[in-house]
Amino acid sequence: MKEHMRTSRKRITMASLYLGTGPLEQELVNTLEETLQCPGSSNLQISILLDYTRGSRGQ
Repeated sequence: MKEHMRTSRKRITMASLYLGTGPLEQELVNTLEETLQCPGSSNLQISILLDYTRGSRGQ
């Protein structure tokens, strides 16, 4: 999945119940940030859909 993110030039769309706080999740976010900063990604659109109620449990 990360490799596909790195080579995306038009759009990245992700949907999940929640985004955790562990090292794998951080690596995923870092990959998205790196992809946005690559030359040629000025038209890249990223959409992330998360379940608000699931992500707010335990607070």
